[in-house]
Amino acid sequence: MTTVKPSGTVSILAGESPGVHWTVGGEYFDRAIRFANSDPMLPLFKMANYRVESASESPDTTSVVFFPIKSGARRSEKDVTIFEKMNLAATAQRYWSDNSVSVTVSFDSEKEAEHVGTVLHMYDGQLKTVSFLPQGNFVYPQMPYTQITADKYEEATMKLFPIDFTGVYAGMAADAIGESYCTTDSCEVKLIKDNQ
Repeated sequence: MTTVKPSGTVSILAGESPGVHWTVGGEYFDRAIRFANSDPMLPLFKMANYRVESASESPDTTSVVFFPIKSGARRSEKDVTIFEKMNLAATAQRYWSDNSVSVTVSFDSEKEAEHVGTVLHMYDGQLKTVSFLPQGNFVYPQMPYTQITADKYEEATMKLFPIDFTGVYAGMAADAIGESYCTTDSCEVKLIKDNQ
């Protein structure tokens, strides 16, 4: 028996919180998503006037697209303690999935850094994996979530143009085809491009 993680980029672009945690970044934020420079979607984002930058870690192969987001969530991740986040992660893994669920727990580096060891000890044996990410706009270059003001959000969205997805639906993007079974620790994924 296995499970499929119902998250990833689709939920993020639909304005939903990915996975089972609170919305990251506050009420208004930029969501940075990395794309290969060869991705056929990248020119569409540029033409639609989204902010696109070369990725700081691999500028020759990767670009970062910033999507302005307005969240309707009542609480954002910055309003939730590291203890509550770890409790939710352990509960979700216990009842939702028997697989190694991706868990990133953000924390206030000034107020909660000293508690990272404590929560790891408290939930020892209850999580298969966990990563910790300090909160803030400037922890790393091109953070996945950067909090912005309502004015910055309005300014960014007023510059955007609709994206014409006709080429994507007509086969411009690579799509997975066929079915393969995973017999080892890896799975074969066959791709078709340009109807070949």
